[in-house]
Amino acid sequence: MGDRSTVEWLQALEEYKPASWNPIVGCHAEHPSTECARCYAELQAVRCRGYGHELYQEVVHQVGNPPRWRWNGQAGIAKEEVWTQPIRWTAPRMIFVCSMGEITLGGPEAVRRVFEIAAATPRHLYMVLTKDPEALEEVLRDLWYRCPACKGELDNWERPGGDCSDCRGGRVAWAARPLPNVWIGTTVGHPRSAHRLEVLARIPAAIRYVSAEPLVRPIAGVLEEWIHPEVEGRARAHQRRTGHRVWVRDGLYGCAECDWQASFHDAEPLVDWLLVGGESGSDSKVRPMHPAWVEDLVELAGVARVPLFLKQWGSWGPSLVEGAHLVEAAYIDRAGRRVSAGGMDGSVKLFRYRSKKTAGALYRGAPLQQAPPPPSQQLLQVPPGVCRACGCTDDGACDGGCCWAEDGRCCRCAFPNGPDESVEDPCSCGLL
Repeated sequence: MGDRSTVEWLQALEEYKPASWNPIVGCHAEHPSTECARCYAELQAVRCRGYGHELYQEVVHQVGNPPRWRWNGQAGIAKEEVWTQPIRWTAPRMIFVCSMGEITLGGPEAVRRVFEIAAATPRHLYMVLTKDPEALEEVLRDLWYRCPACKGELDNWERPGGDCSDCRGGRVAWAARPLPNVWIGTTVGHPRSAHRLEVLARIPAAIRYVSAEPLVRPIAGVLEEWIHPEVEGRARAHQRRTGHRVWVRDGLYGCAECDWQASFHDAEPLVDWLLVGGESGSDSKVRPMHPAWVEDLVELAGVARVPLFLKQWGSWGPSLVEGAHLVEAAYIDRAGRRVSAGGMDGSVKLFRYRSKKTAGALYRGAPLQQAPPPPSQQLLQVPPGVCRACGCTDDGACDGGCCWAEDGRCCRCAFPNGPDESVEDPCSCGLL
């Protein structure tokens, strides 16, 4: 959990080393969705607590009869040395942000600092994955689109970066948003989580991605509304999802019953990357991923030209592996239910193994590991007015104050050991 990571999709871009970064750990006490039933991070947090790791002592507790360790809804905020890890990492990394919890649980100030550090370290690519996109949207709206002088909300959510029209007293923190080195995603592995897609589509991001892991039910039908390359296709998908009547006209479609309308340009999906994976676990209740669900997503992604990364089949695989430790075999229909024989309701025979590595991650005999292109280096310049070392800004100076020194750094970062005697007047604020 740090300088290196074995998460497969973090290795999708060869320009970056895979890494995880956990300045915030912990998650909601009540699992936010059915995909969370076998949360790997929860199990890992319990292990870390048992090892005596200080950060995890207060984020899990025992509940139920027999007692079981679960998240308790409290956030663990890491020490400063963890927060500054990306600043110290010199080689470019693809960083899974808060892989051990929900980023929004840390509160607005913690989320704000995550994005400030991302802005100050454009050499890295940050992967933000949330199960609470509503909370993230609210934090980013306040962070990027609220005047620092009068605190009034700026109207231009899509094209930010100007003076406040109310007071003309200040500019928002960064001139270029969304940050090109921050990709934002949400988890949708079940149709019940489809509401997150609408919120994700409202969040400005260089890349929006969907993690369908674990994929426990078919979601191609609900995803179609957000990535179909034609307006009419998205309108039909919305009508199927809601049962409402929709209208389509001149690149717009709307729904009177939902009281909204949306404007789309053909071939511009609102989801830019799909991550797909099956559930893994050692008990008999682990849920299989039907191959037809994957095929439907591959077909939809192909039509929309959206890259898809198949991470794993999970504990259940579609192929019998000779010599492997097979736990059981069963027929699974397209609804994910066990049936008595094959051919019923699209059922296929799947095989559950002791290790998810046995089931593998091949699609029709080959790896399927597509990814969006990396951000253009021209875009990855530190925005003006942001310290490239600590992320402080004109409107958010270091504690105790600071001024601009040289090379895009504040005086506290340029001269951490005090003024450099070889530099004349190194600090105009007089604090060093």
